[in-house]
Amino acid sequence: MFGYLPAPCRCQIGSQVDVYRSTFCGLCNALAGQYGQPARLLVNRDSTFVALLAAAQAPQTPAATLSTRCQPWRRPAPVFENGSIPAFAGAVTVCGLQAKLDDECMDERGLRAAGCRLLSALSRTRVGRARATLAASGFPAADISRQLGEQMRVEVRVANGADPAEAAQPSARAFGSILEHTARLAGKEGNAEPLFRAGYSLGALAYTLDAYQDLREDRRRGRFNFLAAQAGSLENIRRLARELASARLAEIRQAWQEVELLRHRPVLEAVLLTGLSTRTERILATGADRLVATYEDGEPDDGERGCGSVDCSRCFDRRCCYCPGGDCSGCEACCSAEGCCCHHDGSGCDCSGCDCSGCDCSNCDCSGCDCNT
Repeated sequence: MFGYLPAPCRCQIGSQVDVYRSTFCGLCNALAGQYGQPARLLVNRDSTFVALLAAAQAPQTPAATLSTRCQPWRRPAPVFENGSIPAFAGAVTVCGLQAKLDDECMDERGLRAAGCRLLSALSRTRVGRARATLAASGFPAADISRQLGEQMRVEVRVANGADPAEAAQPSARAFGSILEHTARLAGKEGNAEPLFRAGYSLGALAYTLDAYQDLREDRRRGRFNFLAAQAGSLENIRRLARELASARLAEIRQAWQEVELLRHRPVLEAVLLTGLSTRTERILATGADRLVATYEDGEPDDGERGCGSVDCSRCFDRRCCYCPGGDCSGCEACCSAEGCCCHHDGSGCDCSGCDCSGCDCSNCDCSGCDCNT
């Protein structure tokens, strides 16, 4: 999986965030039940989104069971861990690990490559079980695996002059097929085509963001990077990455408008639309020149403070107020400090002069937040 879909915050969707948590924890339990306790470590936000999307289209609300989740001393809470949906999402998660290991084995050398091959060998039985689960659901696992295996050959063709857009196609088709299959699981055939388009654009976006973030390392190690291959200068790379990301986000939004859901729309949109857009902007706010120059000049100074940009992860040692999309109406949901005084003036969120020392929203999107004081 790609790792670019964030978790929603209660500030955005209120108590509906519990649906997301129940799906996340249910997937964790399903992974443990199907593939052993170590498989819990594979649970991730991308797979949770897949499970939640399938559940949102299902004719009936998936049945919940009570579980203490990962903390046996706590009161049991509802989780969605049984049925075809968690089984599908869990199998996708395990096969995603195998695809990641295969990719690392091709890219790495020496001990790292040996470690990847060892982990791949150790996971072979579980991956076989996951592929059988996917095949039983009608998902074209073998085709997707073959397409992902073409990634290196596609990149070689692009490096030799082929259309640069081809480089993202294996990843794009894989995620498009995954989202498309959630519609088939739920019997919502009308959603299959727009979900494939949304997933395809999401996969292409993830490939672009990966290339942007890996630019420094790829140049240092002489590896293919499709942004560098077609854009040349650092300024052009930055501009091209923004253009491609903007186009992919627009395609996701357009396709999403055609998807019919029976439930959970606010939660899914908080992840796929609001959260993904902010995550993308946060990544692209890192200058490409810094990404490249740091391997020569040393790591950048992370001592700067303030979050006038979209990234406020360094504000007050990761403690700041949450202002989703310039709207501070939900600030009190996660800020307990009496001095928290964020307000919205019509143009953005202003936290200047606030005492946010009691706020702990390190996992939230602080887009538009000005915490420079």
